Amino acid sequence: MLERYIQDGLVGAPDVLYKYRSWDDKNHKDILLSKRLYYSKADSFNDPFDINIKISYQSLTEDQLFDMVKKILNENEPHLSEEFLIRDAKRIAKETTKQTLIDREKAQLDLIRNTYGVICLSSNNKSILMWSYYANSHAGFVIGFNTKKLFFKSAGLLGEVHYVDKYSTIILNSGIDVMEHIIPQLVYKSHVWKHEGEYRFIKRKTIDFFEFSSDDVDEIILGANISVKDEQEIISICKSNYPSTKIYKMLLHSTKFQLELHNLL
Repeated sequence: MLERYIQDGLVGAPDVLYKYRSWDDKNHKDILLSKRLYYSKADSFNDPFDINIKISYQSLTEDQLFDMVKKILNENEPHLSEEFLIRDAKRIAKETTKQTLIDREKAQLDLIRNTYGVICLSSNNKSILMWSYYANSHAGFVIGFNTKKLFFKSAGLLGEVHYVDKYSTIILNSGIDVMEHIIPQLVYKSHVWKHEGEYRFIKRKTIDFFEFSSDDVDEIILGANISVKDEQEIISICKSNYPSTKIYKMLLHSTKFQLELHNLL
């Protein structure tokens, strides 16, 4: 199952994916200095709808609820005979209230949001909006990662974000493949974010970060409003730590509302 998502992740993905950052933020600066990319939990996202997956136990039929309870009992108490397993499953299913199901839905969502770490990147390095709110009003920088190299370095999943108008609902029961239904939902967002052209690296959050090498970085782009001091500092770091990486600076187009790449190194 996971292998299918891994294979699909690279198909059609751009050669370079971009991370917008602010040089004034020490954690953002640390990405270049320590060569580390950090996984974020859903609770840290700026969009409260993000990974707010709609999980429904309330929609289960009586038979589906019985099957689910029976499966959970069998996993937790494998010593039970089939007779006692059926008896207890019927009793618990009958005693299950609507509030119990609501609580289980919330617990399942909390588990998902705390289990997976996400690294958000963009296919677009010329977004005026993203330079504005992710890169310190165009005074920050953007790191362009080699998609394929970073993918294998991360040892996680890669998915293109899909932008939609409403949630889909997952009805969990004993016959469902949870991974098959949950993982795709991690790459769905509201259509209002479509301009970001986002891709996500997703991994079970056993660690907070992974390390990359200078060869994994194809380009570094300085913002149009970056200060002389910050520009010189970043260029100095790049010469020492990223000798093969292309360095660019964004310039404002003279007649259009768009950004242009200017080659620095």
